[in-house]
Amino acid sequence: QKVVDAVERIGGIKTEFKPIIACDDIYRYRNKAQYPFGTVGGKVTVGFYAGKTHKVIPCLACALQPDLFGEICRFVCDFADAKAWSVYDEETGKGLLRHLYIREGKQSGEIMVCLVVNGNSLPDEDSFAVELSARFPMVKSVMLNTNMKNTNVVLGKEYRTLRGNGYIEDVLCGKKFRISPASFYQVNHDAAELLYNTAADMAGLTGSEHLLDLYCGAGSIGLSMADRVADVTGIEIIPEAVECAKVNARLNGLDADRARFFCGDASDAHKFLAAAEMNGAPSPDLVVIDPPRKGTTRELISEIAARDIKRVVYISCEPETLGRDCAVFREFGYEIGEVQPVDLFPRTGHVENVVCLTRHNELP
Repeated sequence: QKVVDAVERIGGIKTEFKPIIACDDIYRYRNKAQYPFGTVGGKVTVGFYAGKTHKVIPCLACALQPDLFGEICRFVCDFADAKAWSVYDEETGKGLLRHLYIREGKQSGEIMVCLVVNGNSLPDEDSFAVELSARFPMVKSVMLNTNMKNTNVVLGKEYRTLRGNGYIEDVLCGKKFRISPASFYQVNHDAAELLYNTAADMAGLTGSEHLLDLYCGAGSIGLSMADRVADVTGIEIIPEAVECAKVNARLNGLDADRARFFCGDASDAHKFLAAAEMNGAPSPDLVVIDPPRKGTTRELISEIAARDIKRVVYISCEPETLGRDCAVFREFGYEIGEVQPVDLFPRTGHVENVVCLTRHNELP
């Protein structure tokens, strides 16, 4: 109902809304966790913020996270206590430990553990990485992230590898993916496969399409469709994610004629599409767009329409911005197809949505 209300009220759009589709697993489905550090009784702990506060409520075992995440949390807290690592205080700006960031490859079983710290190093960081990897052999990457700003943003821009690789790998939709700590990767693996396959089906792929994947992250959407289109061009603003996308293409046997990835703001489409075409990318005839919660821009929609791209598959995590953006697409001659909600976040009030927009009319 939230989706219907947002699209009809904000977008002024009447269309068909399909029943929500979902996977069976409603527990332990998340492959990513970010826990703030806190202290209780002088002991280091991790957990989640109490509602509308930054008070850390200890929680080492969350029903949405894998059990192994809880075991890793306990190990990290015990090690921190043994080494007298300090916990960051938002009011004073002092202390080291800010967040514990864990990622898992569901198919591969590989795990990344990243400590976010208010500094450039930790005492005994080498022994921490060695002991953590020995205790949990599935940990293939131990990272340190530096965040010394007084900000609510969890991650800083600088990463350093303490042990193993600066990434983990996983398999999604039959494709291998290398995931860096800064790369976007859906937190629900099985539901992501359902989402991407739904998007591909909605696109009506024939094998001849030149696919443009905007806000592409590590390339997961475009590469998941690569066997069903002629070629893929991706644009992403995070440089590390672009490098991962290029590696992911090679991991799946796709050369530069089949998959190209460029770094830049997808909203500045004219600039980056022109640069891509100068570097040999064909003009796209199908766009997949998966923007952040704030949605996309009128400028991007205008550029897509100006290029007379007939089909746009829009994947959205926020119904209100989906309704707003669909209204703009309609202004530029696009017909709004059926909306398919997909439950990527069981036991929460959030769903993702997929809609195919088809251009039949000329520009107004």
